[in-house]
Amino acid sequence: MREAGPELIGPALMAFTSRARGPRPAPACHPVSQRVW
Repeated sequence: MREAGPELIGPALMAFTSRARGPRPAPACHPVSQRVW
């Protein structure tokens, strides 16, 4: 997942967080979300 570009990580991360916690933006505590956003 780190090898993919931001254009791929962004939507994938949003889809993952939406499945895990419902329609909500990525948590700021997530290290990947800090790099992407």
